[in-house]
Amino acid sequence: MKIKILSVAKSNLKEISSYITINNSADIADNVIAEIKKLIASLKELPNRGSYVKELEEAGNDRYRQLHYKPYRIIYTVDDGKGIVFIHTIIDGRRDLNTVLKQIFIHNKLN
Repeated sequence: MKIKILSVAKSNLKEISSYITINNSADIADNVIAEIKKLIASLKELPNRGSYVKELEEAGNDRYRQLHYKPYRIIYTVDDGKGIVFIHTIIDGRRDLNTVLKQIFIHNKLN
């Protein structure tokens, strides 16, 4: 499988890095981002191993899966036909997912 990190997820990584750098250190931020990227890369071998996103599954959408690098949720879909894993967003698990998804929807509609 190939990995495609979408623009929202790329922005999420930058925001996470900035936040950790400001509140802790650049070294810690670099380490967290490296670990998240390593977890994402592991999807090449086992793309369907993540759990379904409960909030979306309850709404009838079982396409989205997630991996956790606490407290972050890496939300993705797998397109077996194209052989691609799409990373949609990486969010702090303490945030309200519904609000985040609305922001992503608006962003995707504008672009």
